[in-house]
Amino acid sequence: MRHVVYAEPSNTEARHLAADAFEQLGYASEAATWRNPYLVGAQDLRQGPIAPRTASLEPEMVRAMRATDVFDVLGTHVNGPR
Repeated sequence: MRHVVYAEPSNTEARHLAADAFEQLGYASEAATWRNPYLVGAQDLRQGPIAPRTASLEPEMVRAMRATDVFDVLGTHVNGPR
């Protein structure tokens, strides 16, 4: 199904069939390290990927952090990865 979904992303029948397979693999998995990716893959195929949330620094979180950690976080938020 991977080839069909990659070749024709708008093919909803193929996407739902692949999602059903992922879901069954997830339900059959005993370990969460396998179960979670299968179930998230099934959800992505059915609903599309989840939009990433923007990170925000809440005042309570900043007060609970050490000063060095605050500067590390601010460095990644302000300048981005280099």
